[in-house]
Amino acid sequence: MSAPYQSRFRAFFAQGRDTIRRDWDPYLARYYRKLFDEPREVEGLLRWLTRLTRHCPVAGTRLLDAGCGFGITSAAFLALDAPPAQVVGLDPSAGKVTLLQRLSDWLEAGEALQAVQGDAQALDLPDASFGTVFVKDVASHVADRALFFREVARVLQPGGRLLFTDENNSLSLAGRRERQRIWQTHEFGPIPSDGYLKRPYREERLLMISEVRPDLPDATRQELAAKSQGMWGEELLSAVRDWQPGQAFHNTADFPWRSPQSGEYLEYLFQPFALARELASYGLQARVIPPAYRTGDPLKQRAGDLIAACHPLSIVVQSSFYIVATKIS
Repeated sequence: MSAPYQSRFRAFFAQGRDTIRRDWDPYLARYYRKLFDEPREVEGLLRWLTRLTRHCPVAGTRLLDAGCGFGITSAAFLALDAPPAQVVGLDPSAGKVTLLQRLSDWLEAGEALQAVQGDAQALDLPDASFGTVFVKDVASHVADRALFFREVARVLQPGGRLLFTDENNSLSLAGRRERQRIWQTHEFGPIPSDGYLKRPYREERLLMISEVRPDLPDATRQELAAKSQGMWGEELLSAVRDWQPGQAFHNTADFPWRSPQSGEYLEYLFQPFALARELASYGLQARVIPPAYRTGDPLKQRAGDLIAACHPLSIVVQSSFYIVATKIS
């Protein structure tokens, strides 16, 4: 199946960014703009997955892409020379799942590519139902990471593998600088017009505070919105309801960059080797593998290969890190 499927996969991006923006979704066109603008970047994506699957073979397995977003990577797995038997792309966003189903239909993937709406922290999936679980840039956002990892381990078959990658590497100085920029933008703005956020986090908290404390002056609500950075949901609302002028406001947030509505972490930083050790508590024997550079530029690829050859010291150079874990219990 992979040969004709590869052709259809490439043809999807050959439509161009303007067509995708008009007929599919503006955010999809912006987020994957390189893939739509440069054909060699599509080849770079497939080469990147091929390199990763040398450490974590997926051929013939049933693969769960947990937190798949628009499902571009879900689809790319099926375009490999040795693809999974089936890929299930799961995401909490109804809009993204609908787009993935449209993509599956466009690619004529049939049952080989399924789109499922769901929460990766509460998977409505049977125990031991997947040979591979792929997690890309998800664990640094979920509200409860322990619950997330327990769910991942639960749906893996004994001997099944977790292929984990995240761009929030605390050992990377360049990565930390980029995270700081993202944190500041989400908290204070400006928000990109074609992004997924309606307003910055501080404005969102101000709206929530105004709903439960309309009795307070605007300046006081503004002050509370600033002092409550990182708080979310009922934690925030309860603290504001109980607060009285003249009292100290106690911020109980464990991390200053969280969505006020969902509690999702914004680009939470992981120490890769510490995370690999932590996964043992979920029955997953893990190891940090050499970085795989996703690029269509041959010169950048060669440079990336040289850096990866210096693993594990290379982990400090790039913001992304990679872990493969096997379910042992």
